[in-house]
Amino acid sequence: MIEEIAGLILGLGSGLLSGLFPGIHLNTISQWIVRLEPSSELAAVFFIVAMNTMHTYCDFIPSILLGAPNESNYLTALPGHKLFLRGKALDAIEDSITGALIGTGIAILFIPVFLQITEQTKTMLPKLIPIVLILTTIGMIHSEKTTGRKIAAVLVTILSATLGELALHGYSDALFPLVTGFFGISTLSLSYFETHQPKPQRLRTTPMPIGKLFFPAVLGSLGGSLVSLFPAIGPSQAAFTVSRLKKTSTRQFLVLLSSLSSASMIYSFVALFALNKARTGSAAALQSITTFSLFEFETSIGIILLCTGIAGITSLFLSRRLLSLIQSTDFRSITLGTIGLLLLLVFWWHGWNGLLLCLTATSIGILCPRLHIKRSHCMAFLVLPTLLYYIRF
Repeated sequence: MIEEIAGLILGLGSGLLSGLFPGIHLNTISQWIVRLEPSSELAAVFFIVAMNTMHTYCDFIPSILLGAPNESNYLTALPGHKLFLRGKALDAIEDSITGALIGTGIAILFIPVFLQITEQTKTMLPKLIPIVLILTTIGMIHSEKTTGRKIAAVLVTILSATLGELALHGYSDALFPLVTGFFGISTLSLSYFETHQPKPQRLRTTPMPIGKLFFPAVLGSLGGSLVSLFPAIGPSQAAFTVSRLKKTSTRQFLVLLSSLSSASMIYSFVALFALNKARTGSAAALQSITTFSLFEFETSIGIILLCTGIAGITSLFLSRRLLSLIQSTDFRSITLGTIGLLLLLVFWWHGWNGLLLCLTATSIGILCPRLHIKRSHCMAFLVLPTLLYYIRF
């Protein structure tokens, strides 16, 4: 049991590290565990599941406070960092934590239902996904108010889709450079030149009414199950699609995205157990280490429940401390340093090709506010490859 407890503690620490530092991948850490060939399979389960749980609660912190996204939560950088600049970072942080907590609870309650409908839906939904993606993209373009903005949205959609298709099929592991450019450095660059110092942060939060909070959390939890069924769809991509079903406010979108992230994390382990299919790098690592039978699955759910409370408290505590640190430092220096760190990480992990992709994506991302259109049109960089994947499928 000592090995399992050690695995739990190390997993929580690793999840904290990967969540707070963009560019450190859960998949990379999981593969390191596989290469180490752990003597205790159960300890490896404790480590990987605890790491994923902590990561889910911490990875939105750099997006909200710095505007620095990672590969699973890049849409958080848009509304979350916007709230930070308005002095409402604590609202964004607590909304994300609350959404993740509710998403975890609902996802676990719906596991029996998910197990029953898995066989039926996995043959039907692939045919519907292309239709949903096409209609969503058209709807996003149509949502722009003027003809000029609609034309600009079409232009950005085409540019983003072309870059995404060329990059993701011509260069392995291009997601991080693209995400960093479209939603990270483009946001930070504008913040550096247009914002001298964010407004003083409110120390008291304004809780959302339960009615406005619960619906996006439920919607996100249900969307999380789709992510586990279809490997071509990630949490942010699913959140983008699901949010088009019903108009959501900025804070509701954060709840939706965080609940979807926590649910998709849980259902990745459910899919591994029910379908024997690994939808994430962490699930693939578990698949290579252990058979992941009913005992390992039930143990994983217990670990998630245990670590959820720890992760929620830890992320809230760290967010408040980091927020105090940021407020006492020159914001433009932090912004410039974050841009430099992201470029360094892109170059470190992906070399000159990755840096070129990142800068190209940054240019397209900066176009959006200059043309007075939504930056979410850049999501086309994933929509087109996903659409083509399902058409071939």
